[in-house]
Amino acid sequence: MGPFQLLFLIVGLGAIIAFIFFNISLQKAMREVHPKDRKTGEPGLIWLNLIPFPFWGQIWTMLFGITACKGINKRAQQEIAPTTLAYVFTIAGFIPTIISFTIGSNTGADIGFLRTLSIVNMIAGLVALTTWIIFWSQLVQATKRVKSMDTPEAGSDDLLDTDF
Repeated sequence: MGPFQLLFLIVGLGAIIAFIFFNISLQKAMREVHPKDRKTGEPGLIWLNLIPFPFWGQIWTMLFGITACKGINKRAQQEIAPTTLAYVFTIAGFIPTIISFTIGSNTGADIGFLRTLSIVNMIAGLVALTTWIIFWSQLVQATKRVKSMDTPEAGSDDLLDTDF
């Protein structure tokens, strides 16, 4: 196995692991949403984004993320989850996908044009990756924050309430 193949394997495995943990984070976020506010269904349905249909995974993840953010914000009664960023990271993710389709369909195009488009695609991919990481970290923080709102604080009378 050559060095580029090994690098490709490591990056690919890292992407799969990150994707799994991202889905788990979305699932945990949806668990914190009141059941009547879960427009996309139960928390485990995030895994439907694995259906191999063009754009389906991105669209489902966006809908699921937006629903989770809105539900967390409703439960917290304030804006703590990054709803707007859910739209931004999805749009940022669609741009490299569309550019990749454009590059693949222009086999007879000028090589300079395709190189320029490839550079734009790499930049768009880095922007998409960055917004995805920011969204993910803010969603995790919002999930922890809304979860801690339910925990009785030290010294409160709720800690003494026990059912025997």
